[in-house]
Amino acid sequence: MLGIKNKKNLILYIISIAVIPLIIFLDLLTKSIAEKKLIPGFTVINGVFDLRYSENTGGGLSIFPGKITFFVIVTAISLLIFTYFFIKLRNDRFLGYFSIALIIGGAIGNFYDRIVFKYVRDFIDFRPINFANFNIADMALTIGCCLLIIYLLFLSEDFAVFGKKSKENKKSVATENTENNNLID
Repeated sequence: MLGIKNKKNLILYIISIAVIPLIIFLDLLTKSIAEKKLIPGFTVINGVFDLRYSENTGGGLSIFPGKITFFVIVTAISLLIFTYFFIKLRNDRFLGYFSIALIIGGAIGNFYDRIVFKYVRDFIDFRPINFANFNIADMALTIGCCLLIIYLLFLSEDFAVFGKKSKENKKSVATENTENNNLID
């Protein structure tokens, strides 16, 4: 079922699973501290980095404010899909498991806030990019998505565009085309 071929990869898989509760714990802990201690907030590095508590009733980047039910439904469906992929991943590459674990952990952290508070607690304000405030769960989601894209493009046996498998597929397609052309001649 898991496609794990040896003990080392099983350990890496277990580490990936452990990332999920770790992200959730760190996210909820830091949000709780921020909620109690960061009103009104303070500057860490002037013009660069502030810690300011805010409540986001929308999605990432504060889009669609007030649409909590929509985001609860989308998150629940996404969690089911990513959990399925985590379980069904057909190879033993750590990056695939780890990236999905980051996504699941981050999604659960914000999902919890939406269910319990009807908003997501944010507190990290990175000033140079004039971005919406964010939190640990948002960072886990973003890093997880970036790593998943790298995994899919370069390492996945099924989807790699630029990886080893991709080159092998291109060679087999070229060989097939040569054989088909020979049949036509």
